[in-house]
Amino acid sequence: MELQDKGYKNVFQLDGGILKYMEEKPREEFKGECFVFDNRVAVDADLKPSTTYKLCPHCGQPGNIKIECKRCDEPALLCEACLELEWKKDTCSKNCSYQYELHPDRKGKHQVLHYEATRLRK
Repeated sequence: MELQDKGYKNVFQLDGGILKYMEEKPREEFKGECFVFDNRVAVDADLKPSTTYKLCPHCGQPGNIKIECKRCDEPALLCEACLELEWKKDTCSKNCSYQYELHPDRKGKHQVLHYEATRLRK
């Protein structure tokens, strides 16, 4: 193991990994969420997908900052880095960012239709 090669002595590995440990010992000294490398982004102590984090629609990193898109009114969760960029901070997707930059004072036909379709599904 790399840490042992660097001289660390008390290095341990969970047999089966952190998710197997959480499955076998639910809620045992575990608080918060565990980040995973798939579309779930993170899982809670019961191994259910995170309700706190989603993939940032601009860069794909974990995001938990809620916004409402100024272009299409859809809710989204952004990461901190994208929230700092003027052209990303107010929009839910790359397409909305582009369209909002071109026409900041109007909604696009596609986005309005998408919003209506989403609203009708709820």
